[in-house]
Amino acid sequence: MEITTSIFLTQGPQNSITCQGEKQWLQCPPYQLIRVNNAFWGRDDPTTCTRSGIQHGLITDRNCPQDEQNTLAKVSDQCKDVNACEVSASPVFFDRTDCTGVYKYLRINYDCLPEESRVKVPLGK
Repeated sequence: MEITTSIFLTQGPQNSITCQGEKQWLQCPPYQLIRVNNAFWGRDDPTTCTRSGIQHGLITDRNCPQDEQNTLAKVSDQCKDVNACEVSASPVFFDRTDCTGVYKYLRINYDCLPEESRVKVPLGK
């Protein structure tokens, strides 16, 4: 009897930061799908995306956290269980218009999992 073993290599969690007004393309290796672990839209530090913010005439030294559940839901709707997706770091995409003078960014933490990881096998038979 021959036994076959499959080994799937995953890269571990990936991080992506996209400055306001830009788009980001997330992509996993072939036969792997995106699972979004968490996502943040807003500003929670004074050093990320500062050059672009100043160019747009917005401030970068004031924090502006946004609704994290809304952000996670929006990014997951766009990217969950697909091999690649595009997300937009935009107040319009996240339905948020507060902190208008603050330059924000989108931070995403995600994993690439084998396609088979989303297949559910019935128990019992």
